[in-house]
Amino acid sequence: MHRMGEAATRPDARALRAGGRRRFGKLRPDARALRAICRGLVVAALALVGAGAATAGVRVWTEGPLTKVFPDSPPEDSLAVSLDACRGEWESFQVVVRAEERGVDGIAVETEDLRGAGGALIPASAVEVFREHYVFIARPSGNAVAQPRKWPDALIPMRVLRRARAARGCNLPFWITVRVHSSASPGRYVGGLTVRSARGPLARVRVQLRVRDILLPAANHQGATAGLYYDAIREYCNRHFREGRPPLKPGMPEWEALKERYFRFLLDYRICPYDLPVPLSSPDIRRFVGDARLNAFRLPWVSDDPDRFRREVDALRGLGALGRTFYYQFDEPRAEQYGDVKALAEQVRQADPSLRRLLTLFPTPDLAGAVDIWCPDIGDTFGLGYLDHRLLQERRDAGEETWWYTMCVPRHPYPTWLVDDDAVAHRILAWMQGLYGITGFVYSQVHGWSEDPYQDVASLAGSSGDGLLLYPGDPYGSAEPFPGIRLQTIRDGLEDYECLWLLRDRTRQALDAAGIPDAEGIARGVVESYCRRLVGSERWFCRDPGALLRARRDLLDEIEACEQPPRAAVALVPAGTEAGEPRLRIAAEAGASVEVDGKEAPAGAREVALSASSVTITVEKDGRRKVLTRRPLWPPEVWPAPPRALCPVLPVPPTIDGRIGEGEWAEAAVVRPERRGNGLGNASVRTEFYLGGAGGRLYVAARCHLAGRSPEEQAIGIILDPAPLGDAKLELFLAGTGRRYAALQSRRGHSAPRLGWEWAHRAGEGVWECEMSLALGDLLPVPEPDREWGANFVRQSGAEESVWAVTYGDIRRLGRLVFAAP
Repeated sequence: MHRMGEAATRPDARALRAGGRRRFGKLRPDARALRAICRGLVVAALALVGAGAATAGVRVWTEGPLTKVFPDSPPEDSLAVSLDACRGEWESFQVVVRAEERGVDGIAVETEDLRGAGGALIPASAVEVFREHYVFIARPSGNAVAQPRKWPDALIPMRVLRRARAARGCNLPFWITVRVHSSASPGRYVGGLTVRSARGPLARVRVQLRVRDILLPAANHQGATAGLYYDAIREYCNRHFREGRPPLKPGMPEWEALKERYFRFLLDYRICPYDLPVPLSSPDIRRFVGDARLNAFRLPWVSDDPDRFRREVDALRGLGALGRTFYYQFDEPRAEQYGDVKALAEQVRQADPSLRRLLTLFPTPDLAGAVDIWCPDIGDTFGLGYLDHRLLQERRDAGEETWWYTMCVPRHPYPTWLVDDDAVAHRILAWMQGLYGITGFVYSQVHGWSEDPYQDVASLAGSSGDGLLLYPGDPYGSAEPFPGIRLQTIRDGLEDYECLWLLRDRTRQALDAAGIPDAEGIARGVVESYCRRLVGSERWFCRDPGALLRARRDLLDEIEACEQPPRAAVALVPAGTEAGEPRLRIAAEAGASVEVDGKEAPAGAREVALSASSVTITVEKDGRRKVLTRRPLWPPEVWPAPPRALCPVLPVPPTIDGRIGEGEWAEAAVVRPERRGNGLGNASVRTEFYLGGAGGRLYVAARCHLAGRSPEEQAIGIILDPAPLGDAKLELFLAGTGRRYAALQSRRGHSAPRLGWEWAHRAGEGVWECEMSLALGDLLPVPEPDREWGANFVRQSGAEESVWAVTYGDIRRLGRLVFAAP
């Protein structure tokens, strides 16, 4: 038995022997018999402990990997775990200890070998135990949970902690990860682990593992890459962890070893660091680019030294690694920077036309020929607020690639990688990539640490954990980094993506071998049938952990069976998912009989509806039978009717002085942003917007009731689309600090417009008021009578956003502003 944690205190062996002589005299029992008796007593005790009820005021239970366990999560009854894994992947689960009556000290988790048929073994050393660390999030990021609370994320290895303490009335969760080596024999394995306290065993957990006859590829079939900034790590370590020791410096063996440790740690999670830990000119470069897991890393800045850049490109070509690189040109460029983007793209092209140039932007015709990898954020926040997958497919058809990224925006209901979001949201992104043909992602960085990341995960734009996926081990006496729950869950998603890739590849090969036409299109439809069980859109997806794990299990079943005769596949018909009832296309090799739900399907009628219930397709030929089941799809996204408001003509233009005089705004329309921006309830603050037009200008005022909040934490905004369902929107924001923001956003990018924009604001007794006017005619057309514009009115109060229309930034979902005739 391999013990994760310090051994329990045991009597000295000589004292045991002496005690045995005193009791039995010369008749000492046989040692093997005594050990057997002891094992029997332990097993009996553990069986009683593992019955599911509290033991001396302590509860122990298990959870899956997609349920975040909070300090007050209610206990469950399960003490058994069933895992399903491919060869070459990791699978995880959780064990939770809860001390009901008083705190319990010295808790450790002992693992043991998992044993299969014929002597097959998953050794205990392949099972790692972590203690989950809670961090209090005082200002939620704006996801589904809006209340301040503790969240689990950092995972501290028990080999470092050795033992843990369960506080009274508070859950103590452990994260258990089983690594299934690529050489593991397929089949079923059984074993377990034991949870102990300083006083003895608390529970035994039975672990069953099914290892599939599926070898997961070592390298990703997508470009998964994130920022690992070695100098920033070195400076952080020197500032926090080098007291009494010389600072880390470039070239120091300790520092070079630490860089490599971080580099390979991230590769273990199927994420490639942006940069290698050594210069491309280093004689050690071969050691790093020779790692098969490294499939996406960026090239150095070409403008620093173009000649050196060419030499390094030539060296990478000689090592066969050039195809795994990309050039990160610009980050979220504005329209006025496009000339610089083109000039830089030309520099890279002249160095080597084969180099891939990445840009974090939705495809725009203004940059045609300058970009090889288009990489917008998952909600196209800097464009029109939604991804147009038809246009993305056009770029792929033209030979370009489409990646994406997530950051501090967009937030709920989009999936995020923030600490205060559910675990399914971290993992589902990979299924979305499989559905939409997205073949890579970039992530800002993985080590965005505060002064104490174990106590504070606040990061960019008021989010919790953006740019933070791993933790420094130094506070626990370890030089290695520690993972977070999100990093583990993201790796699970990347493994899911590889399974989707395998299904598509094996299905295509099987159909090709059977001479079935359009094998590639059918294989894509097979993958889509799985992804659409969970995904309706980027912001509308299944958050049920059980549903995701069931879809994955069915996916693995089909991967194992797809190359077995008879050759057949069931694909979702893409057109059927856009409107009306989804339909399935059945493809089977010549001479095979096909039944749908037990009824024969003639060869000329092998397209069937997929309704609210499952469809079972049975294919038979030459005495061999294959059964394929298709489950219902995740329902389509439904939007409420947009709000409407009439914008009147004001008889006298208001004076823009920051004071809302009742008389001058008496004829104005009043709209109230009463919903939270995440759509999950009513706003907790009260706001009134006043609006009207006069003399070719739009006038807007806002009264924000503070309710004890600071004026400096407030901001108001208006969003306008002169042509509903159009191709551009104007955003204007004014903050209580006096800062302003204006952007014109379209598929051609975002830019800072020149506006005739007047504004003023003031803080009064319990309110913050602001007024603004906007000249129409130059940038926006003067609205004609009865003309509708898309519009939204927004208030930001600390971390909370209140909106008139819940749009999640999508230009298609704005409210309707109707302009009255004079």
